[in-house]
Amino acid sequence: MVDIIFALGCATLVFVVVLFHWRERHLANPRNLPLPPGPKPEPIIGNARHIPEESWLKFTEWRDIYGDIVHLNILGTRIVVLSSYEACADLFKKAIYSDRPRFYVMDRLMKLGQATSLAPYGPALRQHRRLLRSALHQKAVEQYQPMQIDRVNWYLSTLILEPDNFLTNLHLLMGRVVVKATYGVDVQSVGDTYIAWARTVIDGTTVSMGPSNAVYNILPLLMHIPSAHAARLKKVSGEVRKIVDKLLNVPFNAVKAKMDAGTVPPSIVATALKSGRYAEEDVKWATGNLYLAGADTTYGIVTAVLFTMVKHPEVQRKAQAEIDRVVGERRLPTFADRPALPYIDCIIKETLRWSPLLPGGVPRNLLEDDYYEGYWIPKGTMVIPNIWAISRNGTLYEDAERFWPERFEGGKGLDPRLWAFGFGRRICPGLHFADAMAFIILASVLATFDLSKPIDNYGKEVEPEETYACGLIRSLDPFKCTIKPRSASAAALAESHLA
Repeated sequence: MVDIIFALGCATLVFVVVLFHWRERHLANPRNLPLPPGPKPEPIIGNARHIPEESWLKFTEWRDIYGDIVHLNILGTRIVVLSSYEACADLFKKAIYSDRPRFYVMDRLMKLGQATSLAPYGPALRQHRRLLRSALHQKAVEQYQPMQIDRVNWYLSTLILEPDNFLTNLHLLMGRVVVKATYGVDVQSVGDTYIAWARTVIDGTTVSMGPSNAVYNILPLLMHIPSAHAARLKKVSGEVRKIVDKLLNVPFNAVKAKMDAGTVPPSIVATALKSGRYAEEDVKWATGNLYLAGADTTYGIVTAVLFTMVKHPEVQRKAQAEIDRVVGERRLPTFADRPALPYIDCIIKETLRWSPLLPGGVPRNLLEDDYYEGYWIPKGTMVIPNIWAISRNGTLYEDAERFWPERFEGGKGLDPRLWAFGFGRRICPGLHFADAMAFIILASVLATFDLSKPIDNYGKEVEPEETYACGLIRSLDPFKCTIKPRSASAAALAESHLA
């Protein structure tokens, strides 16, 4: 009798499992199309053990095996990786791909879930993006050009006074520009409260997205199991949570107070509040996100640009020859010179391609079932754009491992700005601001200084180390180089802007 009951129980279990899978494949998938191909998952954990820290490299390896659309399963979470520009452009233009997955640590523990970069697709996000588009579209960013030039001229003076601190002062330059544009506030040092707060939050989010902590975003219950990783993550999250409230409210309230007093300088926050079109909470989060992400992203781009100038002196000399021909030696470049400096633009494009800040992309959450290229992509799938694979696509970019700005001369080649800043409704709203900063910094620095490899104690050149920190963005670690004025007249130009 017991054997019969056991047999019936097993049969029932098998029936339920078969029914579940049939329902999933046939009712949820009425077209009866297959999932995209991918590596075979292990029981329970799926492909969790298959993905290393630099996930984009493994994704690109799988692209060569399975194609541009790859399906994974990590602890029950469906993931689809898109490794071609065409697939990303086709799918991410749709509203159903405009949501973000919920990152438990940043959303619940750090209270960053309403930040524009992380917010779910909905009315609040649309308001954030409307505000940022109005402030940062291609024509609007021209209003910031005098301020950007003034701050870049200050940066040139620091290259005379303390060239070894070129990266520390570059960080400060980005903070000064972004905080001034956002809140109308002048900051003077890297120890300034506003910059220190942003650094704490950015460092905390980087920790949360590290390979040893990413699992907590998929299985939050693991946070309740005692471990060194969980304890550290809770501590860091608590520190970030305390700062987030200050970061959102202190500079915002300072702008409001100056508005009430009639002494407010121009800023994105002041313009948004005066318009009366946005709720205060939306203004706080949209501009707070700009303040957080803007400086770090632009710093990453410019650091990579300067590094490539050190590594490729022949590119630097060609750019300087172009600047000398157009600008001369008696003044510094301006934004009006940009159309006549196409090689500078080629360098920026090639740097965005060669060293993408987001090689593994930022994931989307699919809001409805979708079908593409003969595959079924179920609702709730995490969809990842593999930016690295696009950047190394030999069909798009010949000899893709080579740093070669000439590939973009004469308007040739797919402009990396079409994919390096995201896609569709989640494209980075600050891309024109960041692009403008990269141009004016590179043109101004190369007009006045030579960048070369560092010299050791024996007078020999040393190759600068190319290592990266990986978190929310992949940015170059600090590196050394030699920075010297190109001539006495160039030094005088830089010194003329000493504060």
